[in-house]
Amino acid sequence: MCSLAWSQNEDGYQLVFNRDESWSRPTSSGIIVEMAETGMTRSFCRDRQKGGTRLVVNDSGVTCCLLNAYSPDGRSITGEKRSRGDIPLLLSSAADRREVASLVEETDWGAYPPCELHLFFPNDDVFSLLWDGRMLKRLNLVRDFATSSSVRSVDVSKIRKARFDFLRGKVPLVEILNDREAVRPEEAIWVNREDGGTVSQTVIQVTHREVYHRFRHRGQDDWEEIKFQTGSNGNLEV
Repeated sequence: MCSLAWSQNEDGYQLVFNRDESWSRPTSSGIIVEMAETGMTRSFCRDRQKGGTRLVVNDSGVTCCLLNAYSPDGRSITGEKRSRGDIPLLLSSAADRREVASLVEETDWGAYPPCELHLFFPNDDVFSLLWDGRMLKRLNLVRDFATSSSVRSVDVSKIRKARFDFLRGKVPLVEILNDREAVRPEEAIWVNREDGGTVSQTVIQVTHREVYHRFRHRGQDDWEEIKFQTGSNGNLEV
């Protein structure tokens, strides 16, 4: 599950991410800011169950966002694989597209379950990948939106994309990601199924000077927010 929408301009980009999970899964942490081994500052929310993350942004303005990938029947086989949430942290030391490509080549993809990755840069196009469990493929996206669902995977994805196309340009991205209009609960962009739904929302705003990271759990009105300068090496505001 999960949905992601974004927009780009000459000064950088903005993205909004809905994390969808089972109600029984522990909620993630709030925003964590730490220095990677490379000395780069990165911020993310840690998964309390597996220790990884779905989204991380660093002080080079590079964001990596991960969505689960499902077969048409909604299955996403995991077996004894490593957690997909490790992948964004592995790629978060990259300062640009070239370094991302190098880290992607070095990654042992066979160790992970299927997933989609979407990488954002202040001065470049979105770089999107699909690991289907057998092959790593480049995704050529036709809209500034990505989504996945463990229920009726293909149909739900089409319905959400159509809803995004209808709302795009009419309301801000955050309002699109908060949209609850649907015939069935699993079809809404903001999910509210009996067994699970949207558990948190993240907003990333990157310019050539600053990175803004906002986060809130489901049911919270106020945002947790941090800001740091690109190339900040740990200098941030809360």
